[in-house]
Amino acid sequence: MQPTTPFCQSEDIDSCITILKASPNLNSVFTAMYVHERPEWMFKLKDEHAAELILGDEIKGEKGVYQSLERLVTVNGAAYATRRDTLINEGVIISKKTGVHIMPHERSIDIDVPIDFDFAEFIAKKI
Repeated sequence: MQPTTPFCQSEDIDSCITILKASPNLNSVFTAMYVHERPEWMFKLKDEHAAELILGDEIKGEKGVYQSLERLVTVNGAAYATRRDTLINEGVIISKKTGVHIMPHERSIDIDVPIDFDFAEFIAKKI
């Protein structure tokens, strides 16, 4: 568990451990949230004003409709469960054979920059 994800609950940690224990084919489990910022719509800057899509060469048709795209998740930084052998032998927390526990977006706040802390304070007042 990482302190930068203050809304992680004991149930989230327990779920990671339960999934790992119940799945001998997995070597790790991490907490995540669904992605809203789509990689299909991300650009890399070529210079101050020019940009280029990082995936593909244009956004059109179903690729431009959020609801048509495959659901994706991203690590939210709250909790990880990793088998001891994987951690020692591979030196990784998230292995190639990994599972996921989805946390709600409002509890997936990961404090990395000052505005994240402000948002966390706002959410704390709401919950």
